[in-house]
Amino acid sequence: MSRIAIVGGGNIGEALLAGLLRSGRQVKDMVIAERVPARASYLSEKYSVLVTGVHEAVENANIVVIAVKPSDVESVTAEIAEEAAKADPDSTEHVFVSVAAGVATAYYEAKLPAGSPVLRVMPNAPMLVGAGVSAIAKGRFATGDHLKEVAA
Repeated sequence: MSRIAIVGGGNIGEALLAGLLRSGRQVKDMVIAERVPARASYLSEKYSVLVTGVHEAVENANIVVIAVKPSDVESVTAEIAEEAAKADPDSTEHVFVSVAAGVATAYYEAKLPAGSPVLRVMPNAPMLVGAGVSAIAKGRFATGDHLKEVAA
């Protein structure tokens, strides 16, 4: 099973976490990166999930979901890229998934290590109550297998 890091514990990040847990994902396979201490405490207490910084969250994740406000994408992507660049080439591949509005896959492909698979998922507002739909688009380096894994 993939280890999933959700970078950003706001409404969308929490909705994603809650949905993944409801679908049968194990809390041990999830990690949240959240900078706001009160929000980090809330998520940790409510879901019993590990809440940490960006570097620690990305380090052991297979799937990294970028769930921050568009204004925070640049700084968060720089941190993610720094950690991803340290990864052992023989380790499990990082797959990057963005749910940040208005940020194209090409942006991440230019900022992350060369050849990084990036997918963009646009959830809609009803996902906050567990009844939404999502559109998924793969970037240039994402494969059909990456698409299937993210869709699952």
